[in-house]
Amino acid sequence: MDKDYKVIEHMADIGLRAFGETKEKLFQNAARGMFFIITGSSGFAKQENEQYWTIKCEGANLEELLVEWLSELLYIHSTDFVILNDFIIKNLTNNNLQAQSYGIKINESPYNIEKEIKAVTYHNLQVIKNEKGYWEATIIFDI
Repeated sequence: MDKDYKVIEHMADIGLRAFGETKEKLFQNAARGMFFIITGSSGFAKQENEQYWTIKCEGANLEELLVEWLSELLYIHSTDFVILNDFIIKNLTNNNLQAQSYGIKINESPYNIEKEIKAVTYHNLQVIKNEKGYWEATIIFDI
């Protein structure tokens, strides 16, 4: 794959198409893409004062699990005032995810908030394995 994600225009909202050779990469790239939308930056450097969060999600299927994953990251961003910049998937099935995410407090970060995402939606949500064997997801965010 030559791209991990691509921002797509969507009426009053904003969308993301994420890609990955594996489901784990797909979920990582969807998270990276969401924080690219939030910050306008894709080159997150390691920071000295990073913190980490352990994340566990469940979903009825892969699509619901992706929404739960991104929603949990968005919740952490909003409540702990952090920019998450590294996503390590420890375990991923079609119904469960365990991961760690690293980030830095917004006020200690070199990144700005460009767009505020209110929610991850189910509108036009799709997760597929394409004809070349790569995973693709389409996600629309409420801004």
